[in-house]
Amino acid sequence: MSSEAKNVDVDDTWEERIDQEEILEKIGKLRMSAEAEEFRPRNLYYEPQDFSANYDINNVPYGYFNMSYDQNYDRRKYHPYNNDYSARDRDIRLCEKVLAPPEVKVSTLGGQRTTSKVIKIGECSKTPFSEESVVGRNGNKINKVDKGFCSVDMENLSLGASKQEKNHVSVGGDEERRDYDIVSQFQEEIDEEVLQDMYGKEHLNVVFIGHVDAGKSTLGGNILYITEMVDKRTMEKYEKDAKEAGRESWYLSWALDSTKEERSKGKTVELGRAYFETEKRRYTILDAPGHKSYVPNMIEGTAQADVAVLVISARKGEYETGFEKGGQTREHAMLSKTQGVSKLVVVINKMDDPTVEWSKERYDECTNGISMFLRKEVGYNPKTDFVFMPISAFTGVNIKERIDKKICPWYNGPSLLEYLDEMDTFERKVNAPLIIPIHAKYKDMGLVIEGKVESGYVKKGSNVILMPNKTVVEVIALYDELEEIRIGRCGEQVKLRIRGVEEEDVMTGHILSSLNSPVSTAKIFEAQIAILEVKNLLTAGYSCIIHIHSAVQEVTFLKLLYKLDKLTNRRSKKPPAFAIKGMKIVALLEAASPLCLETFDKYRQLGRFILRNEGLTVAIGKVTKLISEE
Repeated sequence: MSSEAKNVDVDDTWEERIDQEEILEKIGKLRMSAEAEEFRPRNLYYEPQDFSANYDINNVPYGYFNMSYDQNYDRRKYHPYNNDYSARDRDIRLCEKVLAPPEVKVSTLGGQRTTSKVIKIGECSKTPFSEESVVGRNGNKINKVDKGFCSVDMENLSLGASKQEKNHVSVGGDEERRDYDIVSQFQEEIDEEVLQDMYGKEHLNVVFIGHVDAGKSTLGGNILYITEMVDKRTMEKYEKDAKEAGRESWYLSWALDSTKEERSKGKTVELGRAYFETEKRRYTILDAPGHKSYVPNMIEGTAQADVAVLVISARKGEYETGFEKGGQTREHAMLSKTQGVSKLVVVINKMDDPTVEWSKERYDECTNGISMFLRKEVGYNPKTDFVFMPISAFTGVNIKERIDKKICPWYNGPSLLEYLDEMDTFERKVNAPLIIPIHAKYKDMGLVIEGKVESGYVKKGSNVILMPNKTVVEVIALYDELEEIRIGRCGEQVKLRIRGVEEEDVMTGHILSSLNSPVSTAKIFEAQIAILEVKNLLTAGYSCIIHIHSAVQEVTFLKLLYKLDKLTNRRSKKPPAFAIKGMKIVALLEAASPLCLETFDKYRQLGRFILRNEGLTVAIGKVTKLISEE
C-alpha cells in the first residue's frame, strides 16, 4: 500500500461516535437479503484523491468500511459496486450527522467517484491500520513432507492467512486487535451466509478417473440420465444409433463421448464435461480419458477437481490389467493426489458382470489391493480420504438409490450420489484475491475464455488483469454451465466474455487475477522434486514438459542443487551429478517462457506440478522459490 494511502488522517470533526453494535446489526440485516451483494463492503475500491491506483477492499482490514456521504439526506449510505444502485434510493442510516473529510474517495473501477470517509467500526481512530495488517494470499506453512518419495503432503495447506498468522497481525494496540478479531470473524460469517442466500446449493467439481474401459463415461452418462439432465428421448436416440453402429452397450457413454472418433473406438480422448444437479448440490462432471496416450488430458481434469471418483472394473482380467504395472489405475491415483485432490471415491464397477455376479470375495479382492496401494504408495488416509462402494454403471445400481438387499445383501453403505451429497462442505476462499487459470478459449460474439475460479470471485463488469501479459481486461459477460450470471464464486466453472485483449494473446495457462494482487510470473524457479520414472539418468540440461495448474510448457533442468534424504528430508552437502528413479532432489528449472506460478507455501494450487516426457510421468514436485520474476 502506498504512503499516500497509508497516512490518510481521519477528520476530528465527527459530531458523534459510531456505535459498533448498531453497525453490526445493520450489516446483519443486509446479509439477509439476496441484494446484499451489491453493497457489501468487500466489493468496494478506495483510493486517495492524489493517487491513481485502485485498491481492493480485500486488502483492507475488515474493521474498515467505505461509505459515501449523501449531503441531500445528511447521512451515510453504502456506496454500491454497481452504480445502478444509486437510483434505488436505499440509504442505510448509521448516524444523524457525520462530516466527511475530502481526503479519500470511494469508486468502482471505471465508475463514478464519491467523497467518503474510511470508518473503523467501534472507534474513531485518527490512523488507519498499518500496512502490516493487510492479509494476502499466504497459506499455512508445510508441517511435513511424506517420507515416501511418491507424494508431497498437502493436507495442512490453505489459501489465505492461517489462524496463527491472523493472531499475530500488527494492528496497533490491544483494543484495536480485539476489534479486528471480532469484525474478521463476523465478516467470515457474513460471507458464508450471504453466499448461501445468493447461490443456494454448493458446487462440486468431480473428475472420473481410472483405467481405459473401466466404465467412466458409462457412469457419467447414466448419472446425467438418472438426474434428468439428458431426457429419455435423447437417450433412446443414442441407444438406436449405437445399435446401428454395432456398439449397443456403449450408448450411455455417448452422452459424454460426443466426437465420432470417441464413439467409434469406445474410448474417451478429450476431457469430457457435463453438469447435473441434486437436491443438495450442483456438480460438474470431468470425464478423464483412461488411455495412457491421453494422460495430459486427464491431468487437466484433476487440476480442476474437488473430488475424484476412481472407477475400477471388477470383471475378471480387467481389474488385474488396470492395476498392474503399466495400467492407468495406479498412475491416475498418483496424479490425482499430486494435483491436490484430497477426497477419493473408489467405485468397484461391473459387479453385475457374469464373471462377478455381486461376489463379496471379488469385491474384497479388489478393495484390499487398492486400499494398500492408496495408503502406502500414494499417501491417502483410509479413515478420512477415500471410501469404497460397489456399483453397476450400466444398470444404474447403487448410483442414486441404495442397492437392493436382494441384489447385494452384504453392502450396507450409501449410494454414490448420496455419498457425494453428504460430503463435508469444501473450504472456499471467497475473500482471497481472484485467481482463474484459463483452460480454454473460443470466439462467440467476442473472446470467451473458460476456467475454474480457484479463489476470490468475479463479477460482470469488473476489470481484472491477465497474467503474464499484464493486460487489464473487462469482463463484459459471465456464464455458468446453463445461463448468464452476475457473479462467479470460488469453486465454480465459469465462462467469461472479455474485451481489451486479442485472442492470439490469450493462451491456456494464463491467469486472470485481481488488479491489486496479480499472481507472480517467472521463468526460472527452484523446486523440490521426487523422481518417479526416468529412462536414463536425469542430469543438468534434461528437458521435459511441465503441467502446472492449466499451463503446459517445456522446462529444462539448469542445475541439480541438492539430494534429499528419503527419511529426514535433509539436504546433501554436495550437489548430485545425476538423479534416478526413487531420488528426491532440489533443482533449478527454466521454462521456455514466463509461467504464472507461486511457491507451494504461498499458494499450493499454483505451486505443485507434474513433469512428463515420452509418455511417462517422470516426476512430481513443488515450487520452493521464484528466482527470476518477470
